[in-house]
Amino acid sequence: MTDSETTYKLSDTVYEEMLPLIQGGAWATNGRLPSEQDMAAQFRVSRPVIREALKRLRSEGLIQSRRGSGSFVVREIAPETEYPSISSIADLGPLASFREGVEGEAASLAAERRTQDQLDSLYRLVDMPRAAADEKNAGRDFAFHVQVAEASANPFYRNTLLSLRRQMMLSMNLTWSLSLFEADFLDTVEDQHRSVVVAIGNQNKDEACRLMRHHIRWVHNRFLHGHQGVLG
Repeated sequence: MTDSETTYKLSDTVYEEMLPLIQGGAWATNGRLPSEQDMAAQFRVSRPVIREALKRLRSEGLIQSRRGSGSFVVREIAPETEYPSISSIADLGPLASFREGVEGEAASLAAERRTQDQLDSLYRLVDMPRAAADEKNAGRDFAFHVQVAEASANPFYRNTLLSLRRQMMLSMNLTWSLSLFEADFLDTVEDQHRSVVVAIGNQNKDEACRLMRHHIRWVHNRFLHGHQGVLG
């Protein structure tokens, strides 16, 4: 893997981790972003990776660079529809069911419409080394699902997931946190992600849909097993 490929892979993940900071207000509209050096330390990547992620935010009109002053948030991310909040374990069932339908169809379309660059990006993401205790697992998990939706070439799928970021990240953070000591969880999730990408690469629409739906259902059932009442 070349240095440029590594930079692209990491910057795509960092970009997905920066979005909720803007959406949640941690990086407020009209506020100045941290320095590249501070962000490199925060996201544990090099400054060239940070620059690539910021470049994507600028291209989407979310931030603006001001000579001598740094980068500033110029537009907030606010979904037009407010989805229900997650306040109990029971709320995760409807979310998982909804995701099965949306993301299964997104994976099916991705198998039909994905570009080679998008497929390469998905492979780089699923092949990224990570440990079970890595605090960034939930963010990388979310980034994978968003990239599959983006490969569908239908922006409604990607925007739906971005609008559900808060709910999905809560679910994913809980799942990863409670699975730290389950040795097979990380391996199984990685295998399932990779299987979805292989089906997309083979342009097998039915298999991509089936595998994505199975993955979401498996993770939800695995979380429920022995973790009832976690949210009170």
